Amino acid sequence: MPSYVGDRVPYMNGDNLKNLTIMKKLFAVCLIAFAFTMSSHAAGIEFFHGTWAEGVAKAKAENKKIFIDFFTEWCGPCLNMALTVFPQPEVGEAYNSTAVRNSVLTNIGLLMYF
Repeated sequence: MPSYVGDRVPYMNGDNLKNLTIMKKLFAVCLIAFAFTMSSHAAGIEFFHGTWAEGVAKAKAENKKIFIDFFTEWCGPCLNMALTVFPQPEVGEAYNSTAVRNSVLTNIGLLMYF
């Protein structure tokens, strides 16, 4: 078992403090990059998060139509739309101003019902 003399702690030497400083800077850069990435997605369609009744009430209050995006986790075209079409500023401008947008995750049981 190592013995410690005074306030000397083996894991807090100069090299480790330098690495910790580098890691803090790297974390800050990643956090800023993440913030810019998220702000760029705000230009597209902004989906409403609420119940169906709340969405209908909002559409009536704002005199807008209701746009519903039915999607599944395994659907390739759904993922393509979510990644390439919905984030586009032109699409966001068109849909955000004319409709209350809702996104609904479906499953196989619901799809087989219709």
